[in-house]
Amino acid sequence: MAPTNPQERRGPPKVLVLGSDARSFLAVVRSLGRRGVEVHVGWCRPGELATRSRYVARVHELPAPSEDNTTDTRADEWLVPLRELTEREHFDLVVPTNDPATVALHERRGRLDLSAPVYLLNERAFEVTFDKRATSELARRHGIPVPEEVLIEAGSAVDGESLLAQLGTPLVLKPRRSFAFGRKKWEHQVRKVRSAREVQTSLAALNAAGDVLAQRNVPGVGVGLEVLAEGGEVRLAFQHRRLHEPLEGGGSSYRRSEALAPELLEAARVLCRDLEYSGVGMFEFKRDPATGGWWLIEINGRFWGSLPLAIASGVDFPWALFQQCRGGEALPWPDHTGGVTCRNLSMDWPWLWRNLRADRRDPELATVGLGKLAGEALRVVGLRDHYDSFALDDRGPAWAELRGIARDLAQILMKKTSRFPYRLPLLRSLLTTGLRRRASESSRLLFVCKGNICRSPFAERYARRVLPSHFELASSGTYPYADRRAPAEAIEAARSFEVELAPHRSRVLGDEDVRRADLILVFDESNLERVGRDFPAAQDKLFRLGALAPGGSVDLRDPYGGDLATFEGVYGEIAAALDVVAELVTARAPDPPEEPGP
Repeated sequence: MAPTNPQERRGPPKVLVLGSDARSFLAVVRSLGRRGVEVHVGWCRPGELATRSRYVARVHELPAPSEDNTTDTRADEWLVPLRELTEREHFDLVVPTNDPATVALHERRGRLDLSAPVYLLNERAFEVTFDKRATSELARRHGIPVPEEVLIEAGSAVDGESLLAQLGTPLVLKPRRSFAFGRKKWEHQVRKVRSAREVQTSLAALNAAGDVLAQRNVPGVGVGLEVLAEGGEVRLAFQHRRLHEPLEGGGSSYRRSEALAPELLEAARVLCRDLEYSGVGMFEFKRDPATGGWWLIEINGRFWGSLPLAIASGVDFPWALFQQCRGGEALPWPDHTGGVTCRNLSMDWPWLWRNLRADRRDPELATVGLGKLAGEALRVVGLRDHYDSFALDDRGPAWAELRGIARDLAQILMKKTSRFPYRLPLLRSLLTTGLRRRASESSRLLFVCKGNICRSPFAERYARRVLPSHFELASSGTYPYADRRAPAEAIEAARSFEVELAPHRSRVLGDEDVRRADLILVFDESNLERVGRDFPAAQDKLFRLGALAPGGSVDLRDPYGGDLATFEGVYGEIAAALDVVAELVTARAPDPPEEPGP
């Protein structure tokens, strides 16, 4: 990428930042805005926190790349408006900050023809950092430790027992590519599996999107080493340790800076030289505190989620990248010994809540003790940390985040309060009197959930097993996309109940569905609110199926994105509620007429 000449245009430098993320996106906007850069943004979700920043000069409504418009024949749906914008605004640089933006621009790099330079990695660096297999192969060639792994090509047969015997339990399964358009959520989630059955089910889901890596699960905590390199030489580096991770692994919500580890920095230097890396990246490691052993897990060839911590620590990667792209001098090497902490509040309060409820006897869950949880809560109240969204000079994003958290907590409190009477058998019986009567009198049942790929299709097919054959049964979803198949975990879990979901394709709820049904059964409060709002004619016949179950929550949670055990648990609750419906129907059926005597 050729540097721009700042004398070619008058006024402050101007940058277009593309992406949609409350962490790295906002951090880039603030970094450049504080340095006097005029920051424009695009490809943002509605209501994105970063758009509330005082450092955003303008939000451009541009069609963003998606699975529907990234093909060769439809790429112009997003590329032409982007070209027109760069011609009109004369940007000094275009900076993608997330996977969709980075991948879309890279795949069109030879045909972008924008009137502004675009920050992108070179071809080989992009391919290696977005391909986990290529990353591990390159690391092995240089003697850098990586977890033992097996590549499972799409469509190939795998013996789950042999794989577990080779790599151990739990086994980590992850898609080979870091990101690809058109991939469903459940097709790209990293999974930890513990049985041959889970291996087969998870591979069925992941292989739908391409090759899969099966890796040995290595112990330890996540460590990130972040760099800015030019021509393969590391010019800036920073290191952090994850303090809060999801119970079964994933992106961190709370991190602490620490001194650079020489062996990790050297590993990053070696790989950057090989790739002739020019740009920012985060090298993700796992380090075992007990043994000191470490492994490279992957490379993020873009801005990373913990970027706000680096900036709070004085290591300003976005500004350094901007200077580098314009041919300016490199920032001085940071003299940082660590100890700065930064928290993502929207992600961290659910972490605290889930830890309170987690089984601390399970060694595979990343739980912490109750005493430490109490200390963490006090740190939040005492404002002893930096926060991804909060900044004294830019309060808009933080206020928006706090309003969203307060709204979420209020909704949770209201839901728990409304569910409490259902925990008492007598009250539950009284509250469901009308539903039981309606269920016993209805013969046209409609099951509705959000996507019509997990709960409602299972309920429809299980009901066909337990209700009389003359019943008219159907299912739909409120999500406005049809013809989607059920996740692999849903299909396998349903088979435990003698239900086959493989042929199912989703339907979208319509007025005729509502009109025809005698009884509409939904699965949680959000389904109830959405159907009642969008279809007023449904109000008098709209109920939650979970209220009929003998016990448990009145809301039957959405298992989408969960593992096999999650689906089986939810399907068990749905089956129990439908067994009650079958009992009600049987009780109302008249006795068959007696045969006449001789």
